[in-house]
Amino acid sequence: MKRFALRYLGIPVLCMLLLLTGCTLLSNKPAENNDNNEQILAQLNAMKAELNVAKAELAAIKNGSDTGYSPAVSSPTAKPEPEVIEEKVPVEFIVAKNCTVNGKQSVRVEGETEIHAVADSIDGYVFDHWVVDGDRDDSGPDANFVLSYPAVVAAIFRPRRIVTFVGCHMTLLDKKGNSVGSSYTSFDFEDDYRNPETKETVPGGTIGFYVFADIPKGMEVDYWLINGVKYEMPYNNITKFRVEMQTEKTDYEVVFRKETPKKQCNILTENCWFSGGSYSNATHGVVPEGTKITVTGRVSKRSAACGFFEGNPSDVGRGSASSPLNYSWYDDTYYYFSYSYTVKSDTMITFHPVFGAG
Repeated sequence: MKRFALRYLGIPVLCMLLLLTGCTLLSNKPAENNDNNEQILAQLNAMKAELNVAKAELAAIKNGSDTGYSPAVSSPTAKPEPEVIEEKVPVEFIVAKNCTVNGKQSVRVEGETEIHAVADSIDGYVFDHWVVDGDRDDSGPDANFVLSYPAVVAAIFRPRRIVTFVGCHMTLLDKKGNSVGSSYTSFDFEDDYRNPETKETVPGGTIGFYVFADIPKGMEVDYWLINGVKYEMPYNNITKFRVEMQTEKTDYEVVFRKETPKKQCNILTENCWFSGGSYSNATHGVVPEGTKITVTGRVSKRSAACGFFEGNPSDVGRGSASSPLNYSWYDDTYYYFSYSYTVKSDTMITFHPVFGAG
């Protein structure tokens, strides 16, 4: 305040001193000295101009329009507010996939937070493991995780272990690996199951079975599909096969085609008979090519104990006169001789007893 008074009160005092000085000078000079008078008059005019400027500045100060100086006025009761430095916790988002986190699809968390993840229930699939921010975790389907950064929590599923069959069926295996018992068109082996044939409990995740094609009339097997992919069998038209150790969900399907007409073959026997195709103990008949037959001959126990077969084609024969066959079985009256043969063409078969042999 003191500086403010000295600056602005000094202006009019100075101006008054200048005016008094000018007047004194004028009164002391002789009238005849015109040159000096003009010089003094010019100086006086200059002083008046300066005085006018000083008056204008003083008027501006009184009206408050002076921008050259604005002294700060402090309130005696004002106190500065303390600066508050707040530590901000970063905001993160946890996103759920095939699951929920804290009951939601996404969670907004601040800092290190524990979340509760629950895997969804998906038809035909079972929970396998978690992937948390790209890392595998083998916790169960209901798990807790602690996260402090943005992440995706994903529940990973795999297909439920079931075998299904289209155009075919399966049977379970006995202890020797043979087909036994009921047929199934689907079987769930995800969990432990009881084999109704062996009465044993089998650990879940593995199964053994036989697969049989259900061939419609007039059709034959063309090929098999396993999980939709054509499977190359060891030979064509296979109608059954065994699976010893199945560990994953698998779909089996057989594709049929119209049956290829087969050549019909005539069969004629002498001193013997055949069974196979649609025949039983027949001496003649007609069967499709490829039919498997069983040929049987017999002799009286009182007359002979050996014999042989011959015929056409040549491969139908068994044994010979010089190397006869021994009997296959006998009863109280006869010795029986028997073998199997696959028909390839028209066939004639004759059985010859060998007397006195054996």
